[in-house]
Amino acid sequence: MKNKYTKYLLLIGTVVVWGTIIWKIIDARSGDKQDAAYFKNPATVSLPVTKPASYILLEDYPDPFLRKETKQTDTVLLTQPMLPATPAPPPVSVDFVQYHGMISNTDAPKKAAFASFHGEEKMIQPGDVITDVKIKTIQPASMTVEYKGKRFTVKKL
Repeated sequence: MKNKYTKYLLLIGTVVVWGTIIWKIIDARSGDKQDAAYFKNPATVSLPVTKPASYILLEDYPDPFLRKETKQTDTVLLTQPMLPATPAPPPVSVDFVQYHGMISNTDAPKKAAFASFHGEEKMIQPGDVITDVKIKTIQPASMTVEYKGKRFTVKKL
């Protein structure tokens, strides 16, 4: 720094800040016996008394962004019993299918591939059905299968 005045001002500020920090640490470590007794006795602490909420939310409040006047209607409670929600069906997946690779013949347009179904390796062709899985298409990097009415793409391992 070229300006000596700024250098000395920053040095004094640093000493003041660190001095304050060290003083606070030493003061906290010394521990006043009077403060410790205050926190040990819970009878000396008074808590504010809170009142229960006394507001009601309206379902038909006007939209503040539309700036249109709307009629307020009386809220009608539905007395029909609510039916319990039916659980969603489990998601369908083809995790048990593993695609290993494709075999193609340049002379014939037929494609074949190796895949595992539940750990059992099979040689498959498009149109084959193995354990309810129909083979739709075979590409070098993936194959498309249909299982329980849904199409899935199985990538090569």
